[in-house]
Parts: sequence; structure tokens; C-alpha cells
Amino acid sequence: MLLTFSKYLVSMFPTCGSPQHLEKMIAALTLVFLFLVNSYSSKLATRISVLTTLGKVAALLVICVGGVVAMVQGATSELPSGFSGTKSDATPIAMAFYNALWAYSGASFLNCLVEEVKSPDKNVPKSIVMGTVLVIFIYVMTNVSYLAVMTRSELLQSDAVAALFADRVLRNFSLLIPVAVMISTLGATNNALFGYSRVTFAAARDGNLPDCLSYVHITQFTPFGALALTVSENNIFLRLLNFSPL
Repeated sequence: MLLTFSKYLVSMFPTCGSPQHLEKMIAALTLVFLFLVNSYSSKLATRISVLTTLGKVAALLVICVGGVVAMVQGATSELPSGFSGTKSDATPIAMAFYNALWAYSGASFLNCLVEEVKSPDKNVPKSIVMGTVLVIFIYVMTNVSYLAVMTRSELLQSDAVAALFADRVLRNFSLLIPVAVMISTLGATNNALFGYSRVTFAAARDGNLPDCLSYVHITQFTPFGALALTVSENNIFLRLLNFSPL
């Protein structure tokens, strides 16, 4: 996710090109920054998650409003044929689920944080239900908005649908979409680091991993060892792997 963050950041400087080493360095430095934030204060880390979530939801709502305005102005020719050619075989349906489930992955991180949630028996189910309903509504409206502004072939062939939408609807404010992608990937990485470090911490506490990974910071009470391991693993992958064929 941070490689996507760095790609969009570098793309804002056209004369810079897109060197992979620079993108990896930015991704690694951003990961270290998130490690320092999570090590310093869990409350600060959760505030970053809240702010980035508000930012990406706001960007999606801008897309939804832009689509509604376009439909009010009569751009509805593509909507009736939106589901034409849909296949009902098991394989395409399974692939549709596979491609859509990532939007709901936030619920999996919530399950890792039950110990740190107030009244989890009430708040966890509420969060999952409300979050799922909100995600369904926003993503359905976003795709309807796309169909109001572009054709089905453009929607299927474009590598950056949101950017194409922004160029046509937002125009002078089209920079909003790359910034929103950066906010989204930064928040998602912060959430993953926050959640996965708790899994490592709990596993070490139960004796399934070295005991040092269950230690918390003496003053900040954050799982420093588990956070350090998670960040180290990711930086090793960034250094060694070639992501260009993926």
C-alpha cells in the first residue's frame, strides 16, 4: 500500500520520473514514521486512522455528489445498460466477491483490537454493521456516478477510473483524487500496522513467539517489540522484492 502512496506522491512531480528506488525509499521512510507514531502513542495512531478515514470518505462523497449532479443534468444513457452482459456462472461470481471483499477488510483489523475497545460486546458489532452498510452505500453510489460520467468501455479499460472521473468532473480540482489515494493508503497502512502488531503481541504473550515481543514500552505502554518486528519485516520485503512484474 505504501508503494502506491509513494507512486502517487512521485507522480505529483512530473519532471522527477518514477524511479523504483525512490518509491521504495519513500515507502520505507513513511513506514518508519508510522512506526514512530504507533510507538509513541496508541491514541495518536487512532486519531490518524480517524482523520484518514474522514478524508477518503469525503473524497468518495465528492465523487457521489458529482455523479448525482451529472445525472440530474441528464447523463443517464449508460445506466440502463450497466448490468448488460453480466454472467451468472460460478467463476465470475466468485471473482466478483474476491475483487470486492477488500473493501470490507477493515472489520478484520477491528477483531485484533477487542482488548482495547470500550464495551466491545456492544461497540464491535455496531461498528461492523454500521461500517459495512456505509461501505456498501458509498461504493454503489460511486460506481453509479462513474457510469453517469463515462461509458462502460472506458470504465472497464481505464487503469485509473477515479482520476478519469476527476479530469471530467472536477477539472481544476482533479488533484483531489491522487491526494485522496495517498490519504487512503496511508490510513490503511497505519491500520494494518496497528492491528497486526497486536496479533504478534498476543501470540508472544501466549508463548507462541519469543517473549520479548510481548513487552510494552515502559512509559507509553505501546507494544514496541511487536511493532518493531512488523516494520522490520516490511522494510526487508521492500528492499529485496521486485514489485514491477506484479
